[in-house]
Amino acid sequence: MKIAFSSINFTPYSFEFDLDDVKFKGTMVKVDSKIVRLIASIRGFVCHSCDRCGVEFRLSVDEELKLFLSDGIFKDKNNELSDTVEIFGDFIDLREIADGELEIYLSDYFYCKSCK
Repeated sequence: MKIAFSSINFTPYSFEFDLDDVKFKGTMVKVDSKIVRLIASIRGFVCHSCDRCGVEFRLSVDEELKLFLSDGIFKDKNNELSDTVEIFGDFIDLREIADGELEIYLSDYFYCKSCK
């Protein structure tokens, strides 16, 4: 799902779509001419292998996201680290952002019921 960066304004833009059994839902609103704030949730289930024994199990996902999307290279004034995604091109690819955030979540360690 791609949205033109220029089409996001100061009125919240709502979105919702599925990544298999995971729902990605939220809003985007322009903060200034180059920054959009994305607030979303990722909820559902994914098949995951236990990090101890390797058995596959159904993992519940329930995460809240608060990100800033920058139209091009982002440089903050205080040289602080922030949750800013740099967008290069004219479109915000929400599916790419959702896939990336889900992969970050899944990079943690998860154990099946037997190994907890």
